[in-house]
Amino acid sequence: MKKIFLLSLVFVLLFYKNNYSDAIIPQQHMEYLEYYCEHYNIEKEMALAILLVENPSLDPNAIHYNNDGTIDHGYFQINSIALDEIIKYCKCSDIMDPKQNIQSAIYLLNKAKAQLIKWDIPITHFNLAVMYHRPADMKKIWNGKTGTSGEIYAHKVFFKYQEIIR
Repeated sequence: MKKIFLLSLVFVLLFYKNNYSDAIIPQQHMEYLEYYCEHYNIEKEMALAILLVENPSLDPNAIHYNNDGTIDHGYFQINSIALDEIIKYCKCSDIMDPKQNIQSAIYLLNKAKAQLIKWDIPITHFNLAVMYHRPADMKKIWNGKTGTSGEIYAHKVFFKYQEIIR
């Protein structure tokens, strides 16, 4: 019996490829993610990688209080500093609502991607919200300085992305 279980487990691990979306978040939330990724032309696997790095517990009600007084909200831990723009462009009134949180995150990622060339920079941009209040970090990235918190974040996301697409 033990051998059958172990063989079954090995089979599942070997052939359960690229099915993060099946079990990662509730189906309705995954449908929101897929819709907004398609709408904003963002790869779903990249959005999932960011979600997993931002919120490993996948708690749609997650709140994080930062040392600078800002607050990160929901699945994608959207920083409160971006709320005015999200309200204006996404017409979102409740950042804790999973649909609105997903829409807002994909919108912000699309905006970062549209303004910048390399994927690691939009991902870093998403994390640091450098458009809003951390231009010094963006300058370091543009000048090729290594070791910024944004670069470390981008590496985490790319590692998670590689796991997802395998």
